[in-house]
Amino acid sequence: MSKKVPLSREIVIHVFLNGNFQYQKSFAEGPILIGRQPESDLILDQPYISRNHFRIEEIQDSVFRITNLNSRNGVLIEGQFVDQAMVTDHMKINIEAVDLQLQLGKLIPRKKHQEIDEETQPPRPLSSILGKKDR
Repeated sequence: MSKKVPLSREIVIHVFLNGNFQYQKSFAEGPILIGRQPESDLILDQPYISRNHFRIEEIQDSVFRITNLNSRNGVLIEGQFVDQAMVTDHMKINIEAVDLQLQLGKLIPRKKHQEIDEETQPPRPLSSILGKKDR
């Protein structure tokens, strides 16, 4: 499996089976592996889903690509079987009776390495807060 890295924006995947909503799952790290095997990030336990069916990865900030991983039944987007495709908001993917809708969620801020936010700064000494008069 690939090493997980933070995504620039959340990806939410809505899962439908036979047209009925089943559940949704959010991801803040990628790449995202979709398949039947227990190690998949999104497990689709259906006989027509390959162990490693497809992957979603960020190729640059907020730009994501779907890659078919030589799955037996392929990846159908907009009525076309694809080996690779760029992710768009509300994209629908079909694999037999499973439909997935991808939603590009909120941006996930990335902190600059030099920045230290208030939560990680060491506490100030009490004397600097109270001042000389209150000591």
